[in-house]
Amino acid sequence: MPGRGRNAVRSASEKSRRLYQSNTNGEDDQVSTLLSARQARVIFPMSSIIAALAGNSLPAHAGIGTVVPFEETRKEKFSGSIANSVVILRLKSSLRKRGYFQNKSLIATFKASDDLGVSISREFGDGQVIDVTDGAVLEEYIEKCQSADKKAVVLYGQDVDISANGEASQVLGKDLKSSENLLMEKLRDKLSEVTLVGGVVIHRSKSGGKDAGEDCFLPVAITCTRNGITTDIFEEVFGDLPTPRQTVSLKGL
Repeated sequence: MPGRGRNAVRSASEKSRRLYQSNTNGEDDQVSTLLSARQARVIFPMSSIIAALAGNSLPAHAGIGTVVPFEETRKEKFSGSIANSVVILRLKSSLRKRGYFQNKSLIATFKASDDLGVSISREFGDGQVIDVTDGAVLEEYIEKCQSADKKAVVLYGQDVDISANGEASQVLGKDLKSSENLLMEKLRDKLSEVTLVGGVVIHRSKSGGKDAGEDCFLPVAITCTRNGITTDIFEEVFGDLPTPRQTVSLKGL
């Protein structure tokens, strides 16, 4: 009996040990399963994100570094030129302080017509641009400004085209200096107030794609004459740009 009792105890102990190990192994398996599930939840989304980023890396950089012939030529040959829309913003900032508002001025151009002249007219005039390259029309313009008591804004200068492959044409138009002198002589003593804006309009190819965009302007001079006294406001409007500078003898200074 005593021997049989000890054997029974050992058998029960052995069963308990095997049961414990079985439970422990089960818990380990559960922990392992839980860890595997957690790792899957963490690793899978991260791998998905990396894959998505890797997959999108090329499209995200598409177009960066693409050479735009117009911009390359403009920066090289016409340093300091700016987009027409930026010209308008700069003019607004300065001329508003001098009472230039929409429908308060008559806009003229002493050069070939272009988009910049139209934009200036929409901002300060009535949307119309008067070509005063003809002497008789210039006289009519003066009379119209006088009778309507309007301020005058005249855009003068030259034009250049840049093709789709970046080739610049010859600069066309009357010499800036002579145009400025002629307009000063004709308008300064006949109008109560006139602003002259001179420079080179840079026309871009309108073929679309990477050539899409607006024309640019290389400002050379801007003066405001009130009651016969002329003020050079180039520094105020365009002075921060690396552009060439031409001046005219300013009456009253």
